[in-house]
Amino acid sequence: MDPAIHRIAARAAPLGERFGPDWQAADSAESLELGRARLDRWKDRVAQGDEDAFRTRLDWLDLPGEDALVRRLGEGSLAQLPDWAGFLADALDRGETRFDEACAHPFGPVFAGFVDAAIEQLPSQWREVFAPPAASRLIDDLFVKLSYLGAPVLQVEFAAFRSAHPGPGTERFDAFCARMAAGGLVTLCEEHAALARLLAITCQQWVGHVGTMAREVAEDREAIAATFGTDADARVEAIEPSLSDAHNHGRSVAIMRFTGGLRLAYKPRSVGIEARWFALLASLDGEAGEFRSLAVLDRGDRGWVEIAEHGPLDDAGQAAAYYRRAGNLLALLYTLEASDCFHENVVAQGAFPVLIDMETLMHPLIRPEDGGSSGASAASGQAQDLLFNSVLRAGLLPVWEAGGDGRVVDISGLGAHAEQVTSYVRRRWRAINTDAMTLHHEAIVVESIHHLPFLDGKPLHVGDHVEPVVEGFEETYRALVERRDALLAPGGGIDAMRGETLRVVFHPTRLYGLMLKRLGAPRSMRCGVDRSIEMEVMARFYLTQPGKRAFRRLLEAERAALERQDIPLFTFAAGSTALPLPDADPIRDAFPRAAIERIADRLRRMDEADLALQSEIVRASLVMASAQAHDPPAFATPAPSRTRPMTRERAQAAASAIGRQLADRAIHAANGSVTWIAPQILANSNRYELRPLRLDLYGGQAGVALFLAALSRVTGEQRDLALSALLPLRRSAQPRTLQSFIDSGHTIGGATGIGSIVYALTRCAQLLDAPDLFEDALATARLIDADAIAGDREHDAMSGSAGTLLGLLPLYEATGDRSVLDRARMCGEHLLATMQDMPGGCGWASGSYPPTTGLSHGASGVALALVRLAAATGDERFGCVADKAIAFESAFIDRDARNWRDLREGAEAPASFMNTWCHGALGIGLTRLALERAGDHQDDIALALSRNIDAPPLAKDGLCCGTMARTELLLATGHGGAALAVAGEVLDRAENAGHFSLSGVAGADFFDPSLYQGLSGIGYQLLRIVEPAQIPSLLTWD
Repeated sequence: MDPAIHRIAARAAPLGERFGPDWQAADSAESLELGRARLDRWKDRVAQGDEDAFRTRLDWLDLPGEDALVRRLGEGSLAQLPDWAGFLADALDRGETRFDEACAHPFGPVFAGFVDAAIEQLPSQWREVFAPPAASRLIDDLFVKLSYLGAPVLQVEFAAFRSAHPGPGTERFDAFCARMAAGGLVTLCEEHAALARLLAITCQQWVGHVGTMAREVAEDREAIAATFGTDADARVEAIEPSLSDAHNHGRSVAIMRFTGGLRLAYKPRSVGIEARWFALLASLDGEAGEFRSLAVLDRGDRGWVEIAEHGPLDDAGQAAAYYRRAGNLLALLYTLEASDCFHENVVAQGAFPVLIDMETLMHPLIRPEDGGSSGASAASGQAQDLLFNSVLRAGLLPVWEAGGDGRVVDISGLGAHAEQVTSYVRRRWRAINTDAMTLHHEAIVVESIHHLPFLDGKPLHVGDHVEPVVEGFEETYRALVERRDALLAPGGGIDAMRGETLRVVFHPTRLYGLMLKRLGAPRSMRCGVDRSIEMEVMARFYLTQPGKRAFRRLLEAERAALERQDIPLFTFAAGSTALPLPDADPIRDAFPRAAIERIADRLRRMDEADLALQSEIVRASLVMASAQAHDPPAFATPAPSRTRPMTRERAQAAASAIGRQLADRAIHAANGSVTWIAPQILANSNRYELRPLRLDLYGGQAGVALFLAALSRVTGEQRDLALSALLPLRRSAQPRTLQSFIDSGHTIGGATGIGSIVYALTRCAQLLDAPDLFEDALATARLIDADAIAGDREHDAMSGSAGTLLGLLPLYEATGDRSVLDRARMCGEHLLATMQDMPGGCGWASGSYPPTTGLSHGASGVALALVRLAAATGDERFGCVADKAIAFESAFIDRDARNWRDLREGAEAPASFMNTWCHGALGIGLTRLALERAGDHQDDIALALSRNIDAPPLAKDGLCCGTMARTELLLATGHGGAALAVAGEVLDRAENAGHFSLSGVAGADFFDPSLYQGLSGIGYQLLRIVEPAQIPSLLTWD
C-alpha cells in the first residue's frame, strides 16, 4: 500500500485506535512534547483542569497513568491498516472522474473518485431495483454528504490557489480540480487525515445502506404488493433519501415512489410500534374521538409505512373538526407519555392531524437524582415534576425553544409556523463551482408547513381554535378512562405494545448536531486524535451530574457514533427496564419501571381532577401562543353597566378572594415552601411559557409574597402562606451565589433581579412584623458585589443597577447597615460612569435599547434612583445627573399626544407612544411625583394626569401593562375616588367574564399569580386603595 495511505491512517487514528494493540507510539522528544500538549487539552475538555475528574474519566476507559498516555498521544503508526484505508487508496487512485451529479455541489468534481469507487462496490442488484432517476438521486445524495464534509477544507485551499492565480469564469476552479486529481487530493488528505477517514467511511456506509435497501426492496416486493396494492415487480422510480438523522452506520429514512405511483416511507428499523399505534387508533376511531390510520408493513429489522400526504381543508367547517381531532390525538399522546411530537413529526392530512414518527411514545424517565428535595427548591421541584409529566411533554402544544442570541421559536406540532428565524445557522454557498465561489452562514428559518392545516391557501393558527382542542382532549381522555380495563388487559390496545422497540433520547439530538457542526470546521479535520479530544467535552455531562454516572457507558457509544458522523441512537423494549447498548452488555435496571407498566399506572390514575388540570394547561398554552408579554396595550371592551357600587369594602373583598385563589392553587412541599405554576416571560423575548415561579418581584415568588404580606397586614389573612412563599427567598440567601441567580435568568435589577428580592424581603419584614426577614435581606444584599455592578449593561430600574439601588435603599433606611449604602453608592457611580450625553441632557442604554424615556427601561427610572441616592448620601452629583436625565426626557414631550415619545426604536424612528407603568406618561408621571428633590414637576404631573384620568380601560388588568397601574397615579395625585372607580371597572369586567384579563387575548385567559402582570399585582393595588397609608407604593419602590 502507498506509504501516504499509512501516514494518513496513522494521523487519522482517533483516541480509541490510539489505545488499541495496533498503535505503535514514537518515542522522539518532539512526539512526547506533542503528547503532553494533547494531554493538557484533553484534561481541559473533559474536566477543565480538575485532576480528580480527569482521573475518573481515565478509569472509565480503563486507561493507564498519564506518562503512558503521553506516548500514545504523540506521533506513531498503525501496525494494521483499518478497513477504510483500502477504500481511500482506491478512491485516490482513480484520478479525474466525471459525474453529472457532481456539478450541483461545492467541489463535487473533487469527490468524483470517491463516488466512483463506492458505486463499484454496490451489488449489481441495485440497478435492477432502482430505476435510473432513483439511482441518480442516490448518487447525488452521496455527493451531498461528501461535499458537506470536505467543502469547507477545500474552500480554504481554493481561496489560496485562486488569489495566486486570478482569472474569470471557471478557469481557476477547473485548474484547481485538475490539480486535486493529479495528486493534490492525496496531499490534502495527508494534511487533513481526519477528513480523509470520514470521506472513506461515509462512502462505505453509503454502500452498505444503498445495498441493503436494494436487497430489502427485492425481498419485500410481494409483501408490499399484498399490503399496499401495487405490482409485485414494481421498481423504485424515484427516491427521497436521507430524510432522517443518520443512525447505525449511516442508515436513514427514505421515501420511495414505485412504478404505478405508490409512495411509501422506508424505515431501516422495526416499525412494530407504528403498526401497534395505528391499530390502536383504528380501534378507537369513532368511539374515543376521530383518528386517521395508515397502513404499515413491519419486516422485523425494517418496515414500510403509508405516506400521510399533506392536503388542505375542504371548507371552513373542517377547521373546528381538525382541531378537535388534534385534541383527540393530544389526549392519547398524554396517556402514552409521548415526547418530541414536534412539527417535523406531524402532517395535516386534510381535516386530520397525523403523527408520523412513534419512536418516542412511552419515553422512559431518565431524571438524575438530585440527592433529595429538602432544600428551598422543594416546591419548585414538585412544580417542575408536574409540568414535566403534563400534557406539555408531548411537544404537540406550543413550546418555545430559546437560542443563545435571544430568539425564541415555536417548534411544536400544532403551533410552529413557517418563516420563524432560529438561532441556528447553516452554510450557504454562492457561485458554486466557479472562480467566485464563497461560503457564508445564514440563520436557519423554519420552513415546514406540512404540519399546518390550510384553508383557501392560508395556514390556520391554533390560537384561534382553543376550545375545539380542549373539547377533543376531554372527549378522548374520558373515553380512555372508560376503556382502560380493556386497553390494559393482556393483548389490549396498549398492552399489545409491551414487546415493541422504542427510542430513548438521553441527550437532545440538537446537542449531537451542534457537536458534529463544531467538528466540521477545517481545524477539526486535520488529526483524528485532536478531533476525538474535542468530542470529549461530552464526558462533562456524566462527570458533573452524579445522577448520570450510572449511564456513563452510553458515553462510549455516543463517541463511537459521532466518530462516524452518526447521531447516537438508543432503544429499549416497552416491557423492560434494561437499556441495550450497541457492542456492549445492556445497562440493567436503567429505568425504575418498565414503560408499559408506567403507562398503565398513569391510565389508572387518570380522573376528573387530573383532567381539569390538564385541560387548564392545554387552554393556557394555546392562549399564551397568541399573547405577547409586552404588546402595545389595546383597549378593553367596556364593562356592562355597574350593578354594584364600588366601595373600599368591595376592593378589600376582591383582594381577599385573590388571596384565596392563590392559596387554592399553591403547590406545597414537605419543607414548608410553596410555589405556583404560571406564565413566565422567556428571557429576551416577548413570549410566555408555563414554568414554576422564579424568585424575583416582577413575575416570581417575591411579588406573590409581597401581596400576601400586604393582605395579612390589612385583613389578617394568609400570613402563613406569605411566609411559605418567602421560604425560597430566605434560604436562597444562604447557599446561593450571585452567579447562581444570574445563571437562573435573574438580573441584579429592582424588578427582575436580586435587588427586587432585597426590596421584597425588606417590605415583607415590615408588613408581617417579622424582623428576622431583615437578616435574609441583608444576606441577599451582600451577594451584590463590585464586579456584578461593573458588569451591568442594563442600567435601568427593571433589570439594571438603577433597580438595584431602588431595592437597596429601603433596606438601608430600615437597618442603617452601611454596607448596604456602600453597595448602593457603587451602583450610583456605575450609572455616572456609563451615562451618555443626549439632546438636552443624558440617558443610558438598556441592553439592546438605546437611551429612552420611561420608568422601567428609561431615564425616569434611573433619575428616581439617583435622586434617592443623593438624599441618602448627601452627594449632589447624583442629583445633578438625575436633573439631566429628566431634561433629556423633556426634549421628547409631545403636548398634542399628552405623552412622552417611546424611543426604544431610536429617536429617528417614527413617533410612537405607550401609556403604561413601563413606558409612557403613566410611569413618568409616577416618577415625577416620587422625586423628593426641590424642583417643579407640576407641569409634567398635570400632563400625565390629563392623559390618564379619563382614559379608557386597557385590555390587560395588571400593573405593568394594564389598567390597575392607573389607580396609583390617581391615588398619588389626590384622586382617590377616581382610583376607586377605575378599580371598580376592572372588577365589573372580571365578574362579567369570570376572570381578570391577564393575557390581553379577548375571550380567553390563563392563571397568572405574579405581581406585575398577574393577580398579585391587582390584589396589591386594591389593598393600596383600601389602606394607602399602610401599604407602600411598589410601582416606585416606596
